Amino acid sequence: MAAPTEPPFEFTTEQDQSLAAIALAMKLLAVVLLGLAAVRIAFGVIEIFTSSWAGLWYIVEGLATGFMGLVLLAGATDTQFIVDTTGYDKPHLLNAFTSLAVFYKVQIGLALFIGVIVLLRILF
Repeated sequence: MAAPTEPPFEFTTEQDQSLAAIALAMKLLAVVLLGLAAVRIAFGVIEIFTSSWAGLWYIVEGLATGFMGLVLLAGATDTQFIVDTTGYDKPHLLNAFTSLAVFYKVQIGLALFIGVIVLLRILF
């Protein structure tokens, strides 16, 4: 006797429209972050060659921003897959949440790092 199969979880048409709008907003933000990353890295290289090694911080900022943009782009892609596919809404939703969790963890990590730097500058 075969095990009963559970019907796949599917969003309604209205929910798919909302998810498509969310995916578009996430893609736009990812493109902005990737563009900003490219600018920060370019300025870092220019700073290194023209004046000082302080441009390395710009490159580190650009790499972190680019990483956040790529993570957000992965989440946007999974969110769009929810709309485009049938029968795989739940796995794609979980993947999108995982990408967003990574994005927010990176933001929290950067905020803590900046907080430590500011605290050290105040104390010393």
